[in-house]
Amino acid sequence: MIARNRMTRIVPVAIMLGSMFVLPHTAFAQTDLRLSGLVDLVGTGNDVDNYLNKSMLQISNFDVMRARLFLEGGSSRTHAFVQALVTDSSDEAFQLYGAYVLHQLFENREVFLEAGKIPVHLGTWAPRTYSNKNPLVGIPMAYYYRTTLGSKMMPIDLEDLLAERGNGQLGVSYRNSDGSPRGAFYGLAPNLYDPCWDYGAVVLGSTHNFDVTAGVTFGPPGAPAGGADTNSSLALNAKVGWAPAPSLALHVSFARGAYLTDDVADYVPAGTSVDDYAQTLWGGSVSWGLGHADVVAEAFTSHFETPLRADGLRTFTYYTEGSYRFGSGWYAAARWDELRFEKVESAAGMVTWDQNVRRIEAGVGYHVSRELLLKAVAQVNDIGNGFDFDRMLPAVQTSFMF
Repeated sequence: MIARNRMTRIVPVAIMLGSMFVLPHTAFAQTDLRLSGLVDLVGTGNDVDNYLNKSMLQISNFDVMRARLFLEGGSSRTHAFVQALVTDSSDEAFQLYGAYVLHQLFENREVFLEAGKIPVHLGTWAPRTYSNKNPLVGIPMAYYYRTTLGSKMMPIDLEDLLAERGNGQLGVSYRNSDGSPRGAFYGLAPNLYDPCWDYGAVVLGSTHNFDVTAGVTFGPPGAPAGGADTNSSLALNAKVGWAPAPSLALHVSFARGAYLTDDVADYVPAGTSVDDYAQTLWGGSVSWGLGHADVVAEAFTSHFETPLRADGLRTFTYYTEGSYRFGSGWYAAARWDELRFEKVESAAGMVTWDQNVRRIEAGVGYHVSRELLLKAVAQVNDIGNGFDFDRMLPAVQTSFMF
């Protein structure tokens, strides 16, 4: 976590804006822009548990229609990328998902500077966040599932937090005794939040069988700043990867930054500020390909410092995903997914500070063509009472790239 005052925010913002609008200027004069898109159409048989898949803006991969638009252009060493999301399932029908510049720093070396509203580089999910790369429909809970711990709102005490166990995906609003809100709504902190790209700058490098990513973002992984910065610190981000064999890749991720926003500045203890409370995340990833089969496993642990508890609050989440290709264009896939919370002392005894969740999703896919992918999946969740197959979420998805 890097503390800074309001004036020093001008420096990283100026760098990012300069790289976005100055570096590409000459490049665009030499090449054409490229426009592409990805359209998802989904039909579900039972959407009672679709809320468990929704982002903070109430958007889900199981929504009826979503479209992404991609704009790219540049020279051999400098490229600019813009991504927009269009949906009819949110109040914000059109969203600027990302806009950044990627510049090769040295002509003969694989070292790049990426700056702007950038993708999530922690973990290895980012390349598979798109429907034509995701073997299933849903995404791992590690990358979006909201806890009841707020980044923009503050419970009165630990018991107030515990009273909302399991309600993170429904939405929580902590209030004072007079009913006034203790901060702002839509500020619940997941471990990582892939649906909202953050502003920042990172350096990416690779050589032989290693790759490294390091940089800063406005917010930590659980509270990215999709717009204006929300406190007076920057978050550190780093990832190291090693590929000991062509079919095997290992990665370790780390991030640390203040996750509370200025919305709760009045509710932290006297003598402290929101910048004194950080999220620290560690993660490990394994990707292995063997013949027609691919296996991916990731695990993350997060520690949230909080005035509610001296030792902070911890989470642990992991998933294992496997897919197998068969026939001509067919594959089968499955994912086991789990999110667990640390036990804390409460008035009722030892309880997890939020509700543990488990998930199974499985299905088949068929590549009709290079551009068209069809999937049929089923998802079932355990939100504390075992897997309820009567609430199974079946879905058929059409993914078309143009």
